[in-house]
Amino acid sequence: MATAASAGHGGLSDAALKAALAEASLIVHCPPDIPLDAEIVGVCALDEMHAVPNGLGWIAADFMAWKTLFHDHWFSTLNIKKFSKDFSGLDLEDGNNGEKILGKHRDEIAGLPANNTLFVPAFLDMIATRARVAYERKTTLFIMCFAPVTAEQTVVVDFGMDVKVRTYIPVDWIRIVIRDAVGHDMQVVFLTPSPLTGGWMCRPTLFPMPIAGATSESVRRIIAKTCGGIFADSCVKIFTTRDTPLLTPEQRICVQYHDMMPVGPTDYQTMRLHLFQRGIHEALERRACPLAKSHVFHFDPKTDAWATLAPRRHRSLVQFWGKKWDQAGAVEEVFDRFAFLGEAHGGTRTSQVFWLKYLTSIELETCPGDWGKGVTGPTPTYFQNFIRDDDPTDNTFKRVFDTVEFRTSSMAFAHIAVKALSLVVPGADCRFWIDEEGQNNEGYSLMRTSFCGILNLVDHPAVFPGEIRHDYMYIRFYRASRWIAAAMAIKFLKLTKPGAAIKPFIDNEIAPLINEIRKTQCSILKEDGRLRDLGAKWLKSLSL
Repeated sequence: MATAASAGHGGLSDAALKAALAEASLIVHCPPDIPLDAEIVGVCALDEMHAVPNGLGWIAADFMAWKTLFHDHWFSTLNIKKFSKDFSGLDLEDGNNGEKILGKHRDEIAGLPANNTLFVPAFLDMIATRARVAYERKTTLFIMCFAPVTAEQTVVVDFGMDVKVRTYIPVDWIRIVIRDAVGHDMQVVFLTPSPLTGGWMCRPTLFPMPIAGATSESVRRIIAKTCGGIFADSCVKIFTTRDTPLLTPEQRICVQYHDMMPVGPTDYQTMRLHLFQRGIHEALERRACPLAKSHVFHFDPKTDAWATLAPRRHRSLVQFWGKKWDQAGAVEEVFDRFAFLGEAHGGTRTSQVFWLKYLTSIELETCPGDWGKGVTGPTPTYFQNFIRDDDPTDNTFKRVFDTVEFRTSSMAFAHIAVKALSLVVPGADCRFWIDEEGQNNEGYSLMRTSFCGILNLVDHPAVFPGEIRHDYMYIRFYRASRWIAAAMAIKFLKLTKPGAAIKPFIDNEIAPLINEIRKTQCSILKEDGRLRDLGAKWLKSLSL
């Protein structure tokens, strides 16, 4: 990895980038860059009741699609043969594709217990076994887990319709199991469904290890993309004021005020502005992935997400996977769906509503302390009403989606920040952390002081175009900032004067990290051709 500037000079160090990359992910539409001799394991962890066309059946279908590309070790809690017949009417015992999916001899699909209590140890034991084999063979372990996940890639184990029986497997559990199995870190690639877009979420490395061909700049960009829409509010303001990078120097001279919109804008000017604002927000929510609305394989080297991290990837390998997939003859059907999601999450309006309700119920079930005393504003009311709504409007659906995306992306950012700044995880992952737990009075006081400083640096959730944020009724989410503050408290508690270290650390470490991610996101947005077009049409409406 190329050398980056030190944090004091406006950039993260190599060590910080490497640590943060272990918490970052790509949205991929073809296999990652793994060795041909990689140890490969694929797992489908779904309950029969959920594996239906208008539920989570798309996740099991993904398992089958990836199975056509790879051999090695495959496990499922579902009867894949029965699922295929029920889901699509396809008899896997007929034809070549069925043989590829069901496997022969060494690549047959083995069973795993469809029970929360039994599945977790069986899954983790299997990961440990495969990790030992990969380590002995001196190769990469590639784990594919086809189950519901959060944006932090926490695996949701849910064998039953009652949400109270869910179990969660954070990424750190998988790390611990692998470290215990082989004694230290190793090269592990982790792929799951993408909870907020089409395609699949792929963590290039589970441990803080270098990626062949990656540069400091490419790692920085992947980290910024992983943070999603948490800085959408400030990015929208940057791109829609006199500071916008879309203006030429000559155009900027013609702009008299910071707010470029006239006092009495026309309906057309307002419409063009709102389309541009929404485009900026959605581009960040999609992790700046041009294929985010697609949920089929794409084997074009020009759209290969891995190449944005490590450009040295061999194009011939991408084309090799493409030839294998072409033999399967898969066809994508078009259904009634939410336009901004496209083919994601089953590709139908019904399956997309089911999935967002599922994600929303996870938010309400986790994040202890968020759901009382008005801590998160109207969030619980929005979520509960949405879950009860049999036919949500497009506007309601998008508002809930934006809220879930902001919360989950904020937690992903918190993990990146803690790892990049060499802080200690305060007891549990951000999603499961209880802020009073394990802290004495002095530590809690330090956390509160740190929290106020961090909160001044982060964005509020972006509102809809044309809306004005209401001071008392807007969506709030403080968990991520408080979690980082708790990690800071642990770091400084042992000092003689811990309070004196807080402001310098926030000013010299946290603020530069946030500014760097925001700046990188703006650079990525500026390169987006669709956004440039939306911006140009808005500027043209202003006669610029």
